[in-house]
Amino acid sequence: MTPFLVGIAGFLFMFLLMALGMPIAFAMGLTGFLGTWVLEGSRVALAQTGMTPFSWAADHSFMCIPLFVLMGHFANESGLISTAYRVAYKWVGRLPGGLAIASTLGSGAFGALSGSSSAAAATMATICIPEMEKYNYDPKLMTGSVAVGGTFAILIPPSLGMILYGIITEESIGRLFIAGIIPGVIMVGLVSLATAVMCKLNPAMGPPGQGSAFRDKLVSLAKVWELVLIFLAVIGGIYAGVFTPTEAAAIGALTTFLVALVKGTVSFRKLLLAAQATARITVMIFALLIGAMIFNTFISFSGIPDHLQQWISEVSVNRYLILILILLTYFFFGCIMDAVAMAVLLLPIYYPIVVSLGFNGIWFGVVCMVMAEIGLLTPPIGLNCFVVHGVFPKYRIETIFLGVLPYLIVELLVVAILILVPQISLFLPNLMK
Repeated sequence: MTPFLVGIAGFLFMFLLMALGMPIAFAMGLTGFLGTWVLEGSRVALAQTGMTPFSWAADHSFMCIPLFVLMGHFANESGLISTAYRVAYKWVGRLPGGLAIASTLGSGAFGALSGSSSAAAATMATICIPEMEKYNYDPKLMTGSVAVGGTFAILIPPSLGMILYGIITEESIGRLFIAGIIPGVIMVGLVSLATAVMCKLNPAMGPPGQGSAFRDKLVSLAKVWELVLIFLAVIGGIYAGVFTPTEAAAIGALTTFLVALVKGTVSFRKLLLAAQATARITVMIFALLIGAMIFNTFISFSGIPDHLQQWISEVSVNRYLILILILLTYFFFGCIMDAVAMAVLLLPIYYPIVVSLGFNGIWFGVVCMVMAEIGLLTPPIGLNCFVVHGVFPKYRIETIFLGVLPYLIVELLVVAILILVPQISLFLPNLMK
């Protein structure tokens, strides 16, 4: 077999291991080790497998990940997320589907304080679904709006996906964070609009909630000043060039902890639980990263990336057609693996191709994050859908998947908008110091 065919066989073997139930990180790592052994011999395979974990785990840039995750847990314990939801409810509660729209806005606030989409989905499900049940909301709308809202955390900064993208591609993490702000706002707005339209056409899906006087709405805004302060401290510091992303993560985690401490909502037990949850998420991400890098070493030896680049240079087709083909593979992989695994597996292969076609690397990072959002909602994996199902098992997983279908159309629309108008992503990064 030629190295190229060995590489193709490696992909098939990896998918077989996943189908048999092996964790994705170990399936990628084992396939990469065995494939490198076949192509380069045992000494190279053992050396690469030994060096990869340390060379990647020792990168200080990864300190962003546990710190931003910890920041999200502190924000939740301090009550900032539930407060943001209640404030949003006062402003939009009387609209058709107002409670679902409020959950979308609350999810956007959670995304501004944590890069963990699964944590966002679980938290917002706990807060929002009981409220929507009181007004007899349609189960598909309840669960679907919460599941899609959780995906905002991977696009709105600080985003764990953006951190991984920046480290793997060596693009600026700070510029990637800033690039996600406007697309994130557009995503939240379009998802809210989709909910309002669906409930306007079918009022039984989401009856209007309790209204509030305009004066009460204005007063409620004062309750989210801590959230605004933390976001401005973290993202504003990065935008102004005052902090590096790692420093901003430390400042954000400390500030959020102090807010929780002042409010009296933090205890030693909650600190321990937050640390344990942060450790679990961090270890999961590092295991996926290490497994993917071992696999990508094997793919590099197989020559698959070189064959792809040569094929692209020889075919005379529009570069946007090639981009669409790449995004279609993201859609496929999103159906069978989670967003982090998809990012670390595909970026080393696709990023050089996209840049060679003349596309901006920062812009492609934003598009990749939206595709990762779609992957978090599509069956059979659909991680966020399973998270909501885990919090409220009385709602069937089929119901949740049906509930996210209209929102998938919205997210695909956002991808189209970003492709047609790339300056939406690049306007703010181009103004950065």
